[in-house]
Amino acid sequence: MRRKSEVKRVPLLSWDISSPYYRVKQQKSEELQLLMKFAREYSWSIDLRRELSTPYEALVLTDLDQNIVYVNPGFQAMTGYSPDFAIGKKPTFLQGKSTSLTTRNQIRAKLSAEIPFSGSLVNYRNNGEAYLCEISIFPLHNSSHELTHFLAIEKELPAFVSLQ
Repeated sequence: MRRKSEVKRVPLLSWDISSPYYRVKQQKSEELQLLMKFAREYSWSIDLRRELSTPYEALVLTDLDQNIVYVNPGFQAMTGYSPDFAIGKKPTFLQGKSTSLTTRNQIRAKLSAEIPFSGSLVNYRNNGEAYLCEISIFPLHNSSHELTHFLAIEKELPAFVSLQ
């Protein structure tokens, strides 16, 4: 048993609740709540809490035609493209000359077969700068097992040197 004198007490400081960690945690909670609203509306049969438990920066939700219907704030921070610009477009607008045709074909094949894709892909920011993106794309099915959307979870990989 510890004595009172052995217990270290640390006061809560104002920066504790306004730290970047807290803001990121709060933002991710809000993103999960928004996606849960989509999940209820479309009766998705996916555990979003589990899928979003891995570190990510950007979320991209597309419809069946792969037109973007939602991006999170991390998408704009990572790509430089605003949600207003991205919504309604296909995510392929992020690709360019260093984007692997093989990887693009793998993504297309897996999504056509309604199979999740995980891998890395070279994308381009709004300013033209290339970056390497780790991406996981999940087909989202409703309770009747009908495909309704795709969700991409993306994270920039460090130290990418473009061969532009």
